[in-house]
Amino acid sequence: MNVYIKKARYCLRENNNLFYIKNNLFNFLKKGNRSIITHNNKNKNSNNKNSNIENTRIMDFCQVDLDEFCYKQFDKTNKSCSHIPYDKNEFINKVNELIKEKKIKVVGGYASFCKHIFIENFTDATIEAIEINNKNRGLIKTDYISRRDTELPVLIRWISKKDIKENVKAKYLDLILYSREQIEKENKETNHIPKEKSTCLYSIISIKPQNEDYELPMTPITMLRNTLITEGGSGISLDREKYLESVKYWRNHVSIFDN
Repeated sequence: MNVYIKKARYCLRENNNLFYIKNNLFNFLKKGNRSIITHNNKNKNSNNKNSNIENTRIMDFCQVDLDEFCYKQFDKTNKSCSHIPYDKNEFINKVNELIKEKKIKVVGGYASFCKHIFIENFTDATIEAIEINNKNRGLIKTDYISRRDTELPVLIRWISKKDIKENVKAKYLDLILYSREQIEKENKETNHIPKEKSTCLYSIISIKPQNEDYELPMTPITMLRNTLITEGGSGISLDREKYLESVKYWRNHVSIFDN
C-alpha cells in the first residue's frame, strides 16, 4: 500500500482502489464504479477512538444480502433473539435502497471480513439490551441455548420482553455483515448447506436494534465461541483486552428476548 500526503488530504492506494480522507469525511471511490459512500467518522464510543484506518475503512457497498442465519430474527415463533417485526424480503430491499441513497454509516468490525452498517430504525424493533438495576435484577433468567442445531449450547442470560413495563423502540439498527468467503468458510466447517448461495460480496448475519449509532461490545460468550469455528464461531483468536471490555459492559447490562 502506498500513502501520499498533501496538506490536509491523504490518499491511500491499494489494488487499484482509491481511499480519500478529507475534513473528517471518508469517501471511498472504487475504480470503474462511480458510487460513492460518505461516512462521518464521529465516533461516540470512546473505546473505538484509537481504531486504525484499516479498522474503519469504508467499503463500496452497492448491494447486500440477508444470510439464512439472520432469518430467525424475522420469525415470530423464535424467542431466543431480537425480533425484527418486518417482512425479511421487504427489509433487505429497504436496506439496499438506503445504501443506494447513501443514507448509511459503514464501520469496520472485529475482523477484516466483518463490517457494520448503521441505519435509522425504520421498523418497530425495540432495544435488545438494558442496564441492570435493582428493579429488574430479579427478572433475569439463564439457560443453555444454541442458535442453531450445529452449535454447542452456551450459557446466556436475559430478561423476557413481557416482563418489562416499557419497551423502548430502538433509534438505530446495527447491521452486522460477513463477507461471502467467511460465510462459505463457516458453512463448510459446520457442515451447513444453505438453501441458496448469495452472489453479494457481503450479507447481513445479525441485526441489533439499539439507541447508539456505534458498535456495542459483543457478549463475552460470543467472543469465546468465535474462537471455535467448528462450533458456530468465526475462527478468530480471543482478544484479551476486548474481552475484558465486554465483561465490563455486560456485567451491568442484560439482553431482552421475546420469550
